[in-house]
Amino acid sequence: MPSKYFEIAGHAVNVLHPPPSTLPGVAPAPALGKRLVLLHGAGSTAAIWSRQLEHFALRHSPIAFDWPGHGRSSGTEALPSIAAYADCTLALLDQLGVERSVVVGTSMGGLVALEIALRAAARVEALVLVSTAARVVLPAEMTATWHGVMTGRAPQPFTPFGYGDDPPRELLREGWALQVQTDPRVRYFDLMLAQQVDFRPRLGEIRLPALVVHGAKDPIIPAADGAALARDLAGAAHVEIPGAGHYLYREKPEALHAAIDPFLERLPR
Repeated sequence: MPSKYFEIAGHAVNVLHPPPSTLPGVAPAPALGKRLVLLHGAGSTAAIWSRQLEHFALRHSPIAFDWPGHGRSSGTEALPSIAAYADCTLALLDQLGVERSVVVGTSMGGLVALEIALRAAARVEALVLVSTAARVVLPAEMTATWHGVMTGRAPQPFTPFGYGDDPPRELLREGWALQVQTDPRVRYFDLMLAQQVDFRPRLGEIRLPALVVHGAKDPIIPAADGAALARDLAGAAHVEIPGAGHYLYREKPEALHAAIDPFLERLPR
């Protein structure tokens, strides 16, 4: 996918989009269907969405980007709050001329999507919330591991933790290669701030079309928390993918696409 940089609050933010490429600083024009904005998770990068960018570009106009401090965007620190990530996202959409979009967020990106929906509902056509919850409580072992990595007391974990049934070795290697593209300090502080918000009391304020997709064997954010999110969002559709863990975009892309495609088709033209 072509990429280009846009300056947001002093950061060079890397944006991925479908072809054709455009001149530097020129926003990619929407060519098809719905505008989709794909938000990555804690300590992650836009590159996790490579399969989704390719798939949805056939009928829609998706973009994905690295938040500051992540992947190929500038910066060495996490942003200070979920609200700050929402600010950054809205500022980027302003620069790109995206007035309204379907916001697709995974894990921490789903929290940012909820923040945007509460703060700027007019900018959101619909929500797709993947592997997320209204209140995230992460496994203590996971946060302890990344604290050790951040402080130089432990190596990065190259394990299958977070995946569902029998992930292929090449899939794990792909995830590990993406893992090392963001500083462990950024990942750790992302994990901390993701646990500082609780959207449960405010979900009733969101009156937007919504789809919640979760892996049945997600060990990071339990499937029951995804089901609760779908239940408490008015009229939200809910899809649980058997055998899948936390990384649906990589583990079960076909099943994820099969859940999202009909949801997008049901949205008003």
